[in-house]
Amino acid sequence: MYPKFKTGCVVAFILVSDGSSNPIWEWILSLDPFSLAILFIILSTLVGTLMQGRSRDRCYKRLSGFNVFLVLDDGKVEGVLCVGNAGIEIKPEDPPEGPFGPRTGFVLPKAEYGRISTIYTIPDQMNDVSAGRRKNIVNRVLHPGVFTRAGRWFSNLAGSFKDAFTQLFNLVAGKMNASLGGIKSQQSHISKIQQEMASAIPNASYDVILEKLRGNNVEIDLNIPGMPNNISAVLGDYTSTNIFVLDVTIPADSASSPEDTKLLFTEKVDAVFPRTVAQVKYRLGKTGATE
Repeated sequence: MYPKFKTGCVVAFILVSDGSSNPIWEWILSLDPFSLAILFIILSTLVGTLMQGRSRDRCYKRLSGFNVFLVLDDGKVEGVLCVGNAGIEIKPEDPPEGPFGPRTGFVLPKAEYGRISTIYTIPDQMNDVSAGRRKNIVNRVLHPGVFTRAGRWFSNLAGSFKDAFTQLFNLVAGKMNASLGGIKSQQSHISKIQQEMASAIPNASYDVILEKLRGNNVEIDLNIPGMPNNISAVLGDYTSTNIFVLDVTIPADSASSPEDTKLLFTEKVDAVFPRTVAQVKYRLGKTGATE
């Protein structure tokens, strides 16, 4: 089971268990208000750290370690992609000089992800190591094994119960407030724990249609400067904010037009597009990606 989901289950079990049979609950109720405040601060910080440390976007993680092109609303950066929970970093192979020395990394914090038009990599330009990693990704998308299928099934099941989980935690929070004698100073910490645990549920962005389209060739409507309005690609993965696609192909008339110098790329690429500018519209007859 996913570490994030296990952490949430453990905390929820401690909070839901009846005080008559749970010594931890009895100990909590025996604490004075000052000790309770310290306990909830520590607990909310611990839960927040555990959850945020694993909150990297799954689509960005697919391209982590590859040489990519990060296309922003005001320019393009090339380098190896490193994905963190608070942002991403692009490490160029040949660092440009800045006023204070070589700039060995471009950092984009999570708060500025809205500036991203796309992140893409070109398979034909990969070295043997990267090509091998890509082959493994393609195999997992097109030919998922038993463990991969089971993992996604449990992940999707947990995600589909996010609303029910939130309601359950509201009931638990009500019980805690009643048991603690209405100590309102802890409410903010209880709310923080609730938010962190809800965000910990894996794949809360579960989409039944997109899930069925994984590994299939699809047509996508785009609204990105420097790109045609329609492309075809193999849907590799998705989150609530992004889609990850393989073998992006642009229409032949766009690639051969006199305007092709304005296109972001004409080769087949693997890419991540924000769902605000990329919408899956059609399933196409052919399936699969080149390995």
